[in-house]
Amino acid sequence: MGLRVPMALSLDFLTHEELLRFFHRKKTEISCIDQPHTFLRQLRDHDLVSEKLYQRVVRMKTKEQKMKGVYEVLDSLETDQAERVKTFWECVFTDHILQHYPTLKLLRNSLMDGSFRVNESQPEMERLDKRNNTEGKIKDLKEKKVKKMSRQKRKGSSTSGREEGEEEEEEEEEDQAGTSKVTTSQKKKKKKKLQKPNYCSPLRKGGREDIWNWPMHRSQLPVTCGDKEGFLHRDKLAKGDKCILHEDQWYTPGEFEKLGGKERNKNWKISIRCRQTTLQKLIQENHLKSPPAKRRRTEKGQVTLHLVLLLQGSHDVLS
Repeated sequence: MGLRVPMALSLDFLTHEELLRFFHRKKTEISCIDQPHTFLRQLRDHDLVSEKLYQRVVRMKTKEQKMKGVYEVLDSLETDQAERVKTFWECVFTDHILQHYPTLKLLRNSLMDGSFRVNESQPEMERLDKRNNTEGKIKDLKEKKVKKMSRQKRKGSSTSGREEGEEEEEEEEEDQAGTSKVTTSQKKKKKKKLQKPNYCSPLRKGGREDIWNWPMHRSQLPVTCGDKEGFLHRDKLAKGDKCILHEDQWYTPGEFEKLGGKERNKNWKISIRCRQTTLQKLIQENHLKSPPAKRRRTEKGQVTLHLVLLLQGSHDVLS
């Protein structure tokens, strides 16, 4: 039986490399959690830390020693059990662990809404810029070399001093033109560096932020209502169940609308939004399935039938 991850979500939409890279970059942040004993016991219960290392770390007394000990545990996990990184995240994303450690809850949200990719994309952009700069310099050097060889051939075949003078003038003009091109290229590169970094995302240039079409949001969507945030489970919405998870509790759309202070609207499809787009629009465009209307009629019918039976029973008593 697998671990129960909050929000009834799965980490299957993330690759092993993404989970491992995220783990590697967050080891120091995780090691700073307060009172790590519950966290360490959870790891031990799932065989993610050896008994010997666990016993040594829990005996540490000062806060600084505990931080170093937890980091050692995480470092050991990355070195010896990297293939189990998904088990680690599922293990620490269970409800009782998240209630103790707000840091882990923030990391959970970062993974689920994809925001962790923004921070990871910047080093990649820098590497690409360096690579492009290097390739451009190599190309310029090759072009200069070819031109120089061409000039030397023409110079060797020339028989008049006048032609040689013309060649020298041409050479100077070409060198000046080449210098001008390099200067212009350098200016353009400087301008590009001053621009805001174009972070990598699942969107293509010019595309709308239709996150409901992203693979990672096939089962759930981040939603807001007023100042409240949550995750909408698509299948639960279609079935008419409580489908919005906010702070580890499930709500119906109507309940979440009330929680967000928008109950006056009396229309949760308009009150609840995903990236400023109402759920009503997503339903109209077939990105979401609306709860079945039959269920409401059935519930009203059951109440009506119950009242009829009560009235019949009271009539029989009177007669």
